[in-house]
Amino acid sequence: MSSLFDPVAELHKRGVTVRLAAVSGGHIVQSIEDGRKRHALERMAHERWVQQTLARYNSLIMFQLSMAGEGGGYRSVQWLISHGYLRVEDGRYVLLKS
Repeated sequence: MSSLFDPVAELHKRGVTVRLAAVSGGHIVQSIEDGRKRHALERMAHERWVQQTLARYNSLIMFQLSMAGEGGGYRSVQWLISHGYLRVEDGRYVLLKS
């Protein structure tokens, strides 16, 4: 059985904290690095992976963060699926409620 990919948890494991930031006209996902020291090639690969993950899963990440409420944190992909907010169709996440 394969596990579900949780973009917020995976970013956190790699030293990146994400949060919603209010801007005129809505919210954006803001990423904050933990300041780990990395060699140049490792840093470039890490930055590329972070940017690709943020771009690919932007709407899911925003939804995970917004579902957590005022206390901060986020709702996991597993929680969203078990509560009927999200499902997997053909290997892709589909938001059911917003």
